[in-house]
Amino acid sequence: MTALDGSAEDVISNAEIAVRHARQQGRGGLGFYTPALRAGVRNSYALEEDLRGALTAREFTLLYQPILNLKTGQALGAESLLRWQHPELGLLLPQSFLEVAGRSDLITHIGEWVVEEAVASRERVRAECAATLPDWQVSVNLSLEELRRSEGLRRLLPLLSAQGAPDIEVTAGSLLDHSEETLELLEQLRGHGARLCVDDFGDGAGSNLSALTRFPLSVIKLHPTLTARLPGDARVVTLVEATIDLAHRLGLGVVAVGVERAEQLEILRELGCDAAQGYVVCPPLPEAELLAWLSKR
Repeated sequence: MTALDGSAEDVISNAEIAVRHARQQGRGGLGFYTPALRAGVRNSYALEEDLRGALTAREFTLLYQPILNLKTGQALGAESLLRWQHPELGLLLPQSFLEVAGRSDLITHIGEWVVEEAVASRERVRAECAATLPDWQVSVNLSLEELRRSEGLRRLLPLLSAQGAPDIEVTAGSLLDHSEETLELLEQLRGHGARLCVDDFGDGAGSNLSALTRFPLSVIKLHPTLTARLPGDARVVTLVEATIDLAHRLGLGVVAVGVERAEQLEILRELGCDAAQGYVVCPPLPEAELLAWLSKR
């Protein structure tokens, strides 16, 4: 079947699907209709319908990956990672459903749930580990694009004020526009007590050094592709060392992400990195298992 088969309505529908596909490829992209594209659209709409009931059915969950202070060896906090336990498809990662959620206000409601659940978990950990971790913090990943174009920020700010803000992670790529709108949005988040972390820093396609001075950031998280090349790649060692030094001169903390091996931890410690996150420290855990892990440290 080609885009021109069927009735006039079918042809128009097929063309719309191809146009939508081309737009997803970026500016100047080309889209050619195939039956697989229509199947993808059908599956996407089915997923959106399932998403609408997921919050009510309590199908979302958060895992927590601890962040280790490399100077003291103590866990500082954890990044919260969203998962969807789909009743038929199994455990889904955010990249498989957040784009679909972003077509509607579903993304706002999911973001609210993540913040509320992460903050509630933070308070439970602080209560359980009051003697050792009174300042335990969690971070959540939020999309600046969604906050800009929806009522997401208006709904989120009261939550931050009432419950105490978590750390908020935004991608390096989302800071490339340097717009006043982005600056104002981040200032509002910081004004409500959130420490702002820029994630995936050091990825050539999505990092801009001037963003470190323009926006009210507190922490940069090194892109895991940098960590993966430590300690064997001497040029990457130099790059990471220079990035850490620059961040510290700007008053920013540095967290290495995707740390998988003990020798990576050691070189990061030698280079002055503040903290590390990855499987060599601890994999992402449900809250109950996180508490058990913390009790053994």
